[in-house]
Amino acid sequence: MPQQKRGDSISDPLEWQPPPSKPTIARARRRHRKRSQLPLGLAFCVISLGIGLLALKISPVREIGQYGLIQSLSPLYYFAIFALIISFAWSLRAERSRSFVLASHLTVLVFLVHGAPEVIEGTARFQTAWLHAGFTNYVAGTGGLLPAFDARFSMIRSSRMTSL
Repeated sequence: MPQQKRGDSISDPLEWQPPPSKPTIARARRRHRKRSQLPLGLAFCVISLGIGLLALKISPVREIGQYGLIQSLSPLYYFAIFALIISFAWSLRAERSRSFVLASHLTVLVFLVHGAPEVIEGTARFQTAWLHAGFTNYVAGTGGLLPAFDARFSMIRSSRMTSL
């Protein structure tokens, strides 16, 4: 195909591409502002973890009642969860490299929610927890299951995975 000169019409519109646009100062500032959200989001994640752990440490075990842990949790714990959620939403606005920050938010949230009983109580308080600990101990010690003893001993995957 012969070269087109300036001003000539292009017969095939698929071949023509507009010249690349140069970023404006405002666009560059927005991009810089969105990149700076990542360290701020990670900092809020770490701060929320610290506040949450402190709140769990000061939550009294003796206030656990008929509704479970919800009665004994400090209001500071709920503040930490709320701050973590706000920080997660703030980190969603970043354009690049946000996977690590969002994954750290998720990890901290899972730890604060599911780790609360272990941090508050220290040792297991319920018979079900001790029963599953015994199952895991049996599988770890013998390497096998005992299905004739209890139906829960037949859970191959869960028993073997927890005994590792």
